[in-house]
This record gives sequence, C-alpha cells and structure tokens, in this order.
Amino acid sequence: MHTRRSSLRQALSTGTVALLTLSLLSGPVAANDEPRPPPSPEPSATPTMEAVPSEGTWGRTSRAPFGGIDVPGGWTGTELVVVDPKRKRRAAAYYPSLDSWRTVARPPRRVQAGSPAHWTGSELIFVEPRGAARHGLVAYEPTADRWRTTAHAPTNAIAASTWAGDRLVVASSSGDAVAAYDPLTDTWAELPALPTATDPTEASATVPISLHWTGEQLFALTSTPSDNEPASHDIDPTLAFVPLDLERAEWGEPSVGPLVGSSSRPLWTDESFVFLTPPVTGEPTPERPMSGSYDPATDTWITTENRCRLDTGDALWTGELILGTHERRAYDPAADECLTLPVPPWARRFDALRVWTGSEALEFSGRTAGSATPRRNG
Repeated sequence: MHTRRSSLRQALSTGTVALLTLSLLSGPVAANDEPRPPPSPEPSATPTMEAVPSEGTWGRTSRAPFGGIDVPGGWTGTELVVVDPKRKRRAAAYYPSLDSWRTVARPPRRVQAGSPAHWTGSELIFVEPRGAARHGLVAYEPTADRWRTTAHAPTNAIAASTWAGDRLVVASSSGDAVAAYDPLTDTWAELPALPTATDPTEASATVPISLHWTGEQLFALTSTPSDNEPASHDIDPTLAFVPLDLERAEWGEPSVGPLVGSSSRPLWTDESFVFLTPPVTGEPTPERPMSGSYDPATDTWITTENRCRLDTGDALWTGELILGTHERRAYDPAADECLTLPVPPWARRFDALRVWTGSEALEFSGRTAGSATPRRNG
C-alpha cells in the first residue's frame, strides 16, 4: 500500500495520470456551460485543512442520447450503463476509451431515478427503492445486450442493498425484512430481520441506512433515535454497524459509535469505514460529532473534523483517495492531507451519477445550480 501511495503522489505532482478526471478525452465547451471563475469558499465554523494543489486533468464526455436527475447506472468494468429515469424506456452505454455512446436494448420497464446498480460480474442489477421489487428487479447483461426481470423480491420497500460477492442482499426500510438474491438460480432467500428492528414510527426503532460488503464480511449501518424520539423527527440518531454472517444467517452484536446523523453514508477504504458528513441541521460539535471512521478489525471508532469539507455520500474511493468531484477536493487518509482539484471549465453538477472506473472518475448528467434541465454529458 505504501508503494502504491508513493507512486500515486508522484504522478499527481507531475500530472502524468488521469486520476482526478471526469474523462481523459476533452471536447468543446458548450455555450450554456461557459467558463466560470473558481467558486468562493463556503463559510463554515468547521476549521478547514490547508489544501495541496493537484495536477489532474478534466475533460468533457461526448453527448449522450439522454440525461436526467439521479440517473440510474453502473460501471461494468469496461463501460458505464445508464437508464433514462423519465417515462421513456431506454438505456445507453458509454466507452471512456473511445469517448462514444451506444444505444442498448430497451429495459422491460422504466427504472426509478436514484436506483443503485450492482455489478455481479456478468450483469447489472438495478434495485428500485419504491414499489417495484414485488414485481422483480431488472438486470442487464452487456455481452448479450439483453434485459431480464428477476424473481419477485420478498420485500417491496428496499432501503439498502449491496453485492456481497456472490449474491445481492437487500433490506427493507424498517429492517424487518432482509433477503439475499442468487442470480445463478434466480431465487431469493429470506434472512433474519435486524435484531432491534421494529415499527419505524415507534421511538425505539432501529432502521437500516445502508448495507456494505468489505470483501469478507457484510455490515448493516443502522440508526437508532436518541432521546426516545421517532426517527422521522429526531436530528441526532445514533449510528451503529451490525455484522451479518451470511452462511449462518445470523446477525452479530452491534457496534454503537459516537457519530450521529440520520443520512450518513460512509466509504469503505479497504481498511475502515470513513464518514465525512457536512452539517445539515447545525454545525457539528464535540457532543454531536458527524465525521469519523470505524475499523471492523479492531471494533474501533474514531471521531475527526471534516476539514476537507467533503461528503462521503457523494464521494468516490479510488484506492488511494476520497475523491469529491462536486466539491473539487480530495482527501488522502494515509497522509491526512487535502488536495484541491483543478477548476473545470464548467459549472458544478448536482444530482449527478458518479462512478470510479479504476483510473478516472466519471460524473454523468445531473443539473447545474439554478437549473432544472439535466445535462446530457459528463
């Protein structure tokens, strides 16, 4: 790991790699995306870390057949597959190496905006969070350019999902329904409910925020309201990780952390879960820390200050850096250092689809501030 980081930092300083990019292939700047000056820093009570300038390269992708807000899509290892979240049933695939799009087969139904897509090694499975799972999930196989609908899921309100090596694991919004899907047999297996999951309208409810696969173990990130207030009204729910043994179908003891937040999304960095959460309902304080990390190997929580002002809910893990293309900053957890990305010649994108390809970041579609019209490039 040390050698990889050293080579990465040398490349960043010389600008010889495409790590901090949307695409290596530059294109013309559209008239409605005229060059803009660097944005002014946002005021904050949180101290910021002095950032080190980086040398990455930005480039614009070619125009896609469509765009949208929170476009469903995923990376297959060679291409980005996206689905139109509007009424039309259509999908497309983008090859970064050729900077080209191709139209793919029509999905069997419209896929909801914001639906996560999980790559199984042979197909992308789209997990719609509301109302569609009872009719089965939709999956796309790129090599055959075909779609299929999976067997009906045992729960219809999916709040969290992850690909766990050889199966897809999903959890309902209340945590009372957890299931695993095997694409080889097209079958679902019901798993035990979260140990403390109850009616989410009750004060004692523990609900899943997200599911995570580390490569060896599956964890559910949960939130439990504090002060005996309902989760929907409480601003300081307590976060905890609960391990799930998939082979035994048993939940382990939860590890309750010092962090709070109702919508925190961590990034798994191959060593720990890192939370970087910008404040939403007031600035973080020592009594209500919102950023930190959890090491499952040692069952250790650490609180930190989010001095790079990143949001791991929108950031990408590159294997070396936590990369925030929206904030135009990156954080190196090994060196505890912030990096400032070059300012691209177009406006920031909101509600965009972001994926890491292994060598560059792709940020597709979304909208710019003050505009509801989605872009059709990245």
